[in-house]
Amino acid sequence: MSEAKFVSLRKRLDQLGYRQSLSVDSVPLAERLLGDLLHTTESLKDVRVQLGQHKQQKVTRRHRRCTRTALERAYDRRSLTPTELPQYSLLHVLMLCVPPV
Repeated sequence: MSEAKFVSLRKRLDQLGYRQSLSVDSVPLAERLLGDLLHTTESLKDVRVQLGQHKQQKVTRRHRRCTRTALERAYDRRSLTPTELPQYSLLHVLMLCVPPV
């Protein structure tokens, strides 16, 4: 076991807050455990990002569906008269501009 490898591992453990003593015999095990910990942490971050993207896509799809449904209902209830057309257009613009919940 090289001194540089031990010092490097010791620094990494100290940075993470693991200040317990480390014997030379336990360095290979500590390296593997630290590697697994870092890999698991990165995997968790990736899953959280993917989950956030999935939730955002789900909200966006729901918002589009609700917007389309509201506009279809407004259009289907009655034929638009010349006085209702500006109101319908305004409703359409507002629903497109409202951010999803």
